[in-house]
Amino acid sequence: MDYLLVKPDKNRHRYVVGIDFGHGETSAAWCELEWDKSAGKRESIHHDVELIGNLKVIPSAINITPDGRCYIGEDAFHSDCIMDGAKMRVGFKQCPKEIEGESEQLMIAYMRSIYARIIEKVDKLQKGNHIVYIARPSGWTDERTKCLYQRMALEAGIPLGGLTSESRAAIFYAINRDEFKKNVLQGGIVFDLGSSTLDFTYLNFDDPDPIDHGYPCGASIIEQAIFEQLLLKDNVFSDFLKKYPMYKDAFLFECRKKKEAIYNTSDTNLRVKEKIELARIVNLDSFPEEDIDKYEDVALTLKFSNVNKFNEWLEQVCHYKTDIKNAIRNYLNQWIRGKKVYGVYLAGGATRMNFL
Repeated sequence: MDYLLVKPDKNRHRYVVGIDFGHGETSAAWCELEWDKSAGKRESIHHDVELIGNLKVIPSAINITPDGRCYIGEDAFHSDCIMDGAKMRVGFKQCPKEIEGESEQLMIAYMRSIYARIIEKVDKLQKGNHIVYIARPSGWTDERTKCLYQRMALEAGIPLGGLTSESRAAIFYAINRDEFKKNVLQGGIVFDLGSSTLDFTYLNFDDPDPIDHGYPCGASIIEQAIFEQLLLKDNVFSDFLKKYPMYKDAFLFECRKKKEAIYNTSDTNLRVKEKIELARIVNLDSFPEEDIDKYEDVALTLKFSNVNKFNEWLEQVCHYKTDIKNAIRNYLNQWIRGKKVYGVYLAGGATRMNFL
C-alpha cells in the first residue's frame, strides 16, 4: 500500500529532486522536469545540492539535544552539543521495523532536516512545485519495509513520489558513461558498495527488467571493527566510555574518519599511522579535575606497515573481504546465473578501498 504518495502532475510539478539518505553520507540532486520528453531523452542538466558549504555530501549523523535543537553532519559531534539526554547517532539508517521506533524517529528527524536544507539551498524549489524520489537499499524488497520507509519520509514532510533501489539509480547514472553503455548493451553490473549494504543491479538492454539484490556487508563494518577490536580493548578508552556512554557515537564517527584516511591514498605501500586522541573528540574543560588529569593525554595509534597489512588485520577480526567475495558469488550464482557480464561499474564511496 502506498501512503499518500504524491502523484506527478504536469500542471504543478516543474522540478524533480532525488535524495540518497545513505547510512554513511547523504547526497541530493535536482533538475527540471521535461514532460514532453520520453525516458532517456532528457536534455536539462541535473544539479547536485551543496548540502554543507560547497560540499555535495554530508555525513549521516544526528544529535537532538534535550531542548529539541537538531544538529546534523559533523555538527552533531561538536563538543558544545554533546550532553546528557541528547539523542546522538551516526550510521543509524536501518531496515525499518516500526514507525515509532527510536532509530526510525531519529531517521525521520534527519530526513526533515535534510529536506529543509535542500529547500534552503535551492531557491527554485517552492512548496508544491516539485516531487521527490528517494533511494533505498536493494535488499529492502519486502513490501512492508518499503511502505514503512515511505511513511517515514512523508512524516518528515517530504513530497514523496516513490522509492527506487540504490543500485538501480546508480546504473541509470552509469549508462551515460560511454564505455559502460557499450557493456550494458550486452550485459553489465553496477557494484554499489556503501556504508550499510552492498547492492547489485544487472542490466541488459535486450532484457527490460533489471535484476537487483543487496547484502548487509557495507563498509561501516570496518569502523565498527576498529571501534570494537582496538578502541574498546584499550583500557583507558574503555573506562571512559563506561563512565560517559553518551560519547560512543562520537568515537565511532572518529573511527570512521580514520578508516577513510587509511583508504584515501593512491600509494598503498605507505605506512598507516592514524591517531585517535580523546581530548580532540571530547571537550574536557567542563569535566571534574581528576578526569581531566586522567584522560587529557589519552591516545590510540593505528599502526600498520601498509594498507594491505591493515586489510589482513581486518580479515582476521571480521572476515570482511571474504564476506564481499561471498556476496559476489551468491549474486552471480543465484540471481544472474547463466547471464553474460561484459562490464562492471563501481559506485559508492567505499569502492575506493584498494582490495576491491
